[in-house]
Amino acid sequence: MTECIYSIDLTTNSNEILSISSDDFEKLYISNIDENGEEVPYNQKSSKGELVANFFMVKILNDIHNENMFFLERLHNKKDIIKVTLHFTNGREQTFDLAKKRIAIDGIVENKYEHTHYDGEDLCIIISDKNIKFKENLFA
Repeated sequence: MTECIYSIDLTTNSNEILSISSDDFEKLYISNIDENGEEVPYNQKSSKGELVANFFMVKILNDIHNENMFFLERLHNKKDIIKVTLHFTNGREQTFDLAKKRIAIDGIVENKYEHTHYDGEDLCIIISDKNIKFKENLFA
């Protein structure tokens, strides 16, 4: 799926945009699922064509560069992603508003639906309002 994607932008609660080149991620999946895990049509959020997705997963590869470690740690610790934009190689883009449950903890707003873990040196992110069992196995 990623061969037609140039990059992805992850937007946070504070409108910070974190860009990731397609060379630096794999296992990207965005969907809208029901309680049984079946895919259902996306809902359109706005007239701009933004869609609503309640399931997002991506594995961000650690390319062993020191500057990447700070980036991965920031994503692992903050848990504040609310939107993802796909930039395609043909110049088009698609934005997805992700499932979110914002909770302030010690003055920092987190998305309680965001789960992160490391698979070796790589960072895995899942955002969903559904109860996903065996999250780590999705990246195997």
